[in-house]
Amino acid sequence: MAMAPGPGPGPGPEPAEVVAERAELTRRAADLDARARALDEREGELLEREARVDARAVLQGLDRVEPAWSLPAAPVATELRHLMIDTGDDLPTVARGIGLDPVWARGVLTGDVVDVDVAHVQQVCESLHCTPYDLFGPELARSIAHAYGPDLWPAGVQPLQPVGWSSDDFDSDLDGAGPSAHPEPPGPELDLGLDP
Repeated sequence: MAMAPGPGPGPGPEPAEVVAERAELTRRAADLDARARALDEREGELLEREARVDARAVLQGLDRVEPAWSLPAAPVATELRHLMIDTGDDLPTVARGIGLDPVWARGVLTGDVVDVDVAHVQQVCESLHCTPYDLFGPELARSIAHAYGPDLWPAGVQPLQPVGWSSDDFDSDLDGAGPSAHPEPPGPELDLGLDP
């Protein structure tokens, strides 16, 4: 009696490329798992940090501030005016010099832009090397701390220097032809390179 053929030999060893690919996928999966755990730990640390900051605010008698996603444009307009006075440059030059869109900056000065979103707050603070506290004051700065907190502030923060002029002293030409009047700067004679 003839025997029925049995199962043949197994599929044999896997090709080296398949083994290498499987090992690489296993390594990548382990890396992704490690990154996910690290992100979970970081999220936990941030939540703990937020709770500590909130507790500190309560201890200091600070009221909880409602989170905001934009701030009033008036302080930005004031700083733009000060920069125009200090440099003698027109608005488009000042705006480009600090990395702002000249059309947006014009809107801030004319009042067409009344609120500054967090992205622009960050851009202005980085350009001026200041914090939202310097530019907007503590109450408003605290309201955007959830989106633009100290860990995101510029590294080389320098407090904004008060300027001795008011906006009433400033006639601006927003079209870029240059300021039409330049108040005398405070302090010793300074040559700003401006023709009277």
